[in-house]
Amino acid sequence: MTDLHALNHRPLNREATTWLKRAKVDPDPSLQAMYQLLLWGLAEGGLTWPHPEGSAEPYQHFLERVAGQPDQAAAYRYLTEDPRLGPEEPRLQAGDLEDLDGPVEAARQLLDSFQESMTADESLVPSYPPTLV
Repeated sequence: MTDLHALNHRPLNREATTWLKRAKVDPDPSLQAMYQLLLWGLAEGGLTWPHPEGSAEPYQHFLERVAGQPDQAAAYRYLTEDPRLGPEEPRLQAGDLEDLDGPVEAARQLLDSFQESMTADESLVPSYPPTLV
C-alpha cells in the first residue's frame, strides 16, 4: 500500500493542493488533495452531481467511501486510470488541473473523472449511470 503522504506529493495531488490553498482551504492530511478538492467542490464550490435532486446521495456516499478507503493507492488509480486501458492511457495526468480557471473548475474536472470511473466500474453495473425515466 502506498503511503498517503507520498501520494500527496504526486503532481496531480500537488496541483489540487495549489487549488485548495487558492480557495483558502487547509489541506487535510487524512485525504488525498484531489479527493479533498472534489469533496470541497461538491460541498462549498457550487458543483452538483448531474442527477435529479435526491438521486445523487448514493454517489456522494460512494465518493466519500473511495476517498477514505484504506488502500489509498487504489483510490488514486480509481480517479486517474481506466482499468480497461491501464496506466499507459490515464484518465488524468500531471498538468490536467494546473491551467484551469480556478478551484471550482479543477473540482469539476475531478468530478468528471470520477463519473467516468463509476461508469467503467463493473461493480456498479447497472446502477451507474442512473437511467432517468
